[in-house]
Amino acid sequence: MTSWSVKSATGAAAGPDYVILPAQYVKAIELLKKRGEKAHMILALHELGDLWAHFGHWQQAGQAWNSALDALLGPYQVISTWTHALELGTWQQLLGRYGVHGLLLTGLLLGKLARWAYLLLAVHLCCVEHASWVSAVALC
Repeated sequence: MTSWSVKSATGAAAGPDYVILPAQYVKAIELLKKRGEKAHMILALHELGDLWAHFGHWQQAGQAWNSALDALLGPYQVISTWTHALELGTWQQLLGRYGVHGLLLTGLLLGKLARWAYLLLAVHLCCVEHASWVSAVALC
């Protein structure tokens, strides 16, 4: 399998992919934010989260997906106040405010965050179970 990486001006690899690629995405996101291209910035944040997840950096992936939701739905830390963000009453009002694409992207991002939270919970429960097993063996 070929490992792709960004090359420097001299032709040598500028660093590992898991460092270079997210850094390039962050630069692009900042540029999109400066230009006021909100829709493209949200998609880039979503893709940055996918990139982090691909490299196994789930904490950074969750942060990127959460930032995409914040930018899409409005208030900062929308994941903790999502009921207020979606308190419009009818589906027609939601569609009018966010559009079909926005609602689909919201569902996708929430699904990815739920998967990330499940993985964190599974790791935590595994560690707790392992610790209690080790304690039980030590007591024998």
